[in-house]
Amino acid sequence: MFIQNPVFFGLIFKKTIKTGISRVIINLNRIGVIFLEIWGQILIAVVPAIVSGIVAYYKATSNAKVEIHKVEKNAETELARIEKEYEGKVKELQEERKADLAYYQGKLEADNKQAEQNYINEFTAKFMGGLFDGSIDDDQIKNMEDIAKKMGGKN
Repeated sequence: MFIQNPVFFGLIFKKTIKTGISRVIINLNRIGVIFLEIWGQILIAVVPAIVSGIVAYYKATSNAKVEIHKVEKNAETELARIEKEYEGKVKELQEERKADLAYYQGKLEADNKQAEQNYINEFTAKFMGGLFDGSIDDDQIKNMEDIAKKMGGKN
């Protein structure tokens, strides 16, 4: 009966629609408020975290730069110390090598003089032996005198 009456049905429909729309608006307002509350809480939590993260990043990078500078300075001083230490050792080794060279040079000169003296003694013995047995003649004696003069010997 009510359904068949279009006027009554229209009034009920209008009232239902107005009520439904107002409920939807109220629900949308509630959703908006809830949405804003959630975003507000998120912003309240996230913004300080972002700020503290940025501050921590810059603090860590500045601390890293300071530590790198310290390590570089320590490395430079350690390198200078090692260079000085080995510079002294190098000089010490150079002096040892110079002493070794002087020793072996002296030994070589002594050996050369000994070999020269042995040769002279051997040659003199052969020459004297040749004089006594007559195998050396006057020409060979003259040649020997010329050689002795060239070597700086006396007559």
